[in-house]
Amino acid sequence: MRNLVNISNRNIEVMITGEGQCICILPGMASSMDEWEIVVNGLAKQAKVIVFHRAGCGKSELGEEKKNTNSTVNDLYKLLGNLDIHDPVILVGHSYGGLCVQHFAISHPDYVSAAVLVEANSTDMHLLNDAIGSNHNKHMIEMWRLWSKMEPEQIKSKLSSQSVPDLTNFSVEARERIMQFKINPKMYQAMAEEMEELENSAQAIRVAGSFPQIPLTVIGRDPDYSVRLLTNQGMSEQLAKKIEDVWQELITKQLDLSKNSKYIEAEQSGHGVHIDRPDIIINAVLSVIS
Repeated sequence: MRNLVNISNRNIEVMITGEGQCICILPGMASSMDEWEIVVNGLAKQAKVIVFHRAGCGKSELGEEKKNTNSTVNDLYKLLGNLDIHDPVILVGHSYGGLCVQHFAISHPDYVSAAVLVEANSTDMHLLNDAIGSNHNKHMIEMWRLWSKMEPEQIKSKLSSQSVPDLTNFSVEARERIMQFKINPKMYQAMAEEMEELENSAQAIRVAGSFPQIPLTVIGRDPDYSVRLLTNQGMSEQLAKKIEDVWQELITKQLDLSKNSKYIEAEQSGHGVHIDRPDIIINAVLSVIS
């Protein structure tokens, strides 16, 4: 079931399915809730699953508030209240959504029973930026700002094969919605702001307090598989391995957030574990359902 839920005088797009303990999924940047179709269907057999689009994404209205992890945390807190969900939830966050999960768990520890971080951004992402090159984020922000002023069809012509995941196993409806999601100009405006705020968000998380000592599962990509993907896209093997080494260090360091943590490597998967290996996420989340 898809709804528009009003919070702070603007609408947030939400998908809710299943019954039982509540699992809330936070997709990453430029990632539609429909990319989680297989994961959601697998989890909804045993639990209630909520997925929502951040401000500016999908049908969620952009609003005036500065876009950062704190604004997403506030939106999620208000959303759960509006949905009359007051018991602790299992949080699942991918990439930037994983950074938001970390912020939410620290800010509202009594609201979280367990967390699953899937290829989650780290509060030390500046180390990755140093490996890639200092101009990478600046280039992305400039490009997204430009795309935010384009018409959807113009954006569609700009999308590369890396921008649109392999949707072979997805329903026709999901494929269509994902494409519409990818060509929304407001999303690129929101992402540009989120990227500009990335270090401020990381700093806010670092000073917000300690991560609660809850069951924590950290899922990371297959390093060899990832290096092959990067080199197939034209990157030198030396740079690909350098980037991957830093990424793996940042991912495994997240195990230190909780004393009750475990690591799962998603074999034969790149960054998009929810698409490459949805079974791993399903099994990891089901294992922490009480």
